[in-house]
Amino acid sequence: MARWLNICVGVLLAAGTLLVFREPLLAMIARWDESPMYSYGYVVPFISAYLVWSRKDELANQICVPARLWGGIAIFASLATLALGRVNAIQVLEQLSFVAVIAGIVLFLFGRRVLAVTTPAIAYLLFMIPMWDTFTEPLHWPFQLQSAKLGVSMMQAIGVPVFREATIIALPNLVIEVARECSGVNYLIAVLALALPMAFLRLHQTWRRVVLIGSALVVAALANSLRVALIGTLAYYDVGSPLHGPFHVLHGLFVAGIGFVVIFVGLRLLEEDESGRNPMPGRILPAVDKSALPAWRIRDAAGLATVFWTLAFVGVAPQAQEVSLARPLEALPMQLGRWTAELSDLSSELKPVPSVIASAWSHAHRKLERLYRSDSGDVARVEVYYFAVQSQGREIISDASAALHRDAARVEIDAGHDHRFLANAVRWPEREQAGLFWYDTGGGRSEAGQLAAKLTTMRRALLLGRTNGAAIVLRTSNHPQAIERLQDLAKSLQPALAGLWTSDEIR
Repeated sequence: MARWLNICVGVLLAAGTLLVFREPLLAMIARWDESPMYSYGYVVPFISAYLVWSRKDELANQICVPARLWGGIAIFASLATLALGRVNAIQVLEQLSFVAVIAGIVLFLFGRRVLAVTTPAIAYLLFMIPMWDTFTEPLHWPFQLQSAKLGVSMMQAIGVPVFREATIIALPNLVIEVARECSGVNYLIAVLALALPMAFLRLHQTWRRVVLIGSALVVAALANSLRVALIGTLAYYDVGSPLHGPFHVLHGLFVAGIGFVVIFVGLRLLEEDESGRNPMPGRILPAVDKSALPAWRIRDAAGLATVFWTLAFVGVAPQAQEVSLARPLEALPMQLGRWTAELSDLSSELKPVPSVIASAWSHAHRKLERLYRSDSGDVARVEVYYFAVQSQGREIISDASAALHRDAARVEIDAGHDHRFLANAVRWPEREQAGLFWYDTGGGRSEAGQLAAKLTTMRRALLLGRTNGAAIVLRTSNHPQAIERLQDLAKSLQPALAGLWTSDEIR
């Protein structure tokens, strides 16, 4: 009877926890579907469970001393992080809090010793969270360049006539580019996600684990150069369809495949010297009498299950309130310094909005597009995207808007009256346009950086219950003085926009 009671309470606790975190978990799964970089995410929970099962003998010999105080603090902090992430539409915070709450529950129910044994398995769940591109982003360009260099050297070694400039590779019959998506960086996370548990399970010396993981990453990175050489060679000899289609996908899998081969071969070589060793060295503790499970453990687990089921139905975060504009966006002055608004067809003056902008703020509650012409004849397009409240899928800062920052440079704009603010300058050569963009995070406060905008929004959400804000974009034709012309317009535009927002107590 006690066994079935434990099972029932455990199922209730697990189900309640999953219900509380259903939104970030579903968002996580959606990212696994849409991003090849995170497609391995489906197997992470199973590998984590296997890591726990592999230490079942060690767990059976642990004396459970529940840490109710510290475990309770950890659970409360995790739920507070979930609430903070939800009210500020920061999904990664919600997803991190899921891993943290699992650790808190283990600590609360079973104590520090059990948590220490299960920590590797719980930490491995971090690979589920689609946050690793933040760390791999700076690696793309160096990997692109290195792959192009080594790939060209390989092709020249086998007699293929080829010329390289940066990441552009010119062959006699076509020109190819080692694009950002083909840098090979994305495969490194997948290789690392496999190498870590294999090293943990099969190797027991730190230096052996480091050698295995490091060699797998290095070889997987170098394999991308071989992939470039293979694609270039096949293209030169007109074999198959190496640039697009299923062959290109197979070439991509080739990079990860080599990393996996290195893992298994390296594992075999490194574990040869460890035959006969105790696979789980350490002090063996007295076995626990499983027939005498303390009643309080069931009571505590049932209490936690009740808490999580309650939170699942009532929610864990207050909803931020929508903030209406003090004046409609159309009330923006027609005269901004030496710039005068025109009511002509926008499409006749500038090419359509770059797709990266359209996808970044397509869910804005209010949008203004207006054309301005300076007294010297320059034409600029002003676009304002206003969010009355931010929510999941409706954020000012998102993966789509982050793409704008990759090639942007910061510029300082003097708006007069000792007011200066930063903006991001960017050029879109394919559309022959240049642009400036920045964020208004409420009350007329301007931010250029993604992190600064998120932190300001977080502060206002906590203190005022508001997450409203706007993205402001200026565009003009691309020429050497384009950014300077837009800066001139921006210094008159920003004070004018401040009159449209609802004033806040916090600046």
